[in-house]
Amino acid sequence: MTEGGKAIIEIEAPRRLVYTWLGDADWKEPTVVRLTLEPTEAGTRLLLEHTNLQEPWGRELQAVLSQGWKKMVDRKLREVLERSSPGADAGPTSRQRDGT
Repeated sequence: MTEGGKAIIEIEAPRRLVYTWLGDADWKEPTVVRLTLEPTEAGTRLLLEHTNLQEPWGRELQAVLSQGWKKMVDRKLREVLERSSPGADAGPTSRQRDGT
C-alpha cells in the first residue's frame, strides 16, 4: 500500500508496523519508520525507530524529527488511549449506525 510517499513494508499485527516515509521532494530515498510494541511488567513499551535519514541533513533531521515524534506520540497516543479506555465513549454501536 502506497500513499503520499508512504508505503507499508511490514506488518506483524499486533506487534510491529514498518513503513517508508518521503518527507521532502529533494530526498532521494525514503526514510523508514518502525513502530514496535513490547510487553513489559507495567504494560506496553512503544519503540519508535526512524532510519535511513540522508546526509547532509541526517543528524540535524534526526534531532528535529525526534522532538516532533515525541510531541506527536504524547499527544496522539493519549487521545487514542482516552477514546479506547473502558468507560470512554467509543461512538455509536453498529446497531445505532444502522438505525436498528
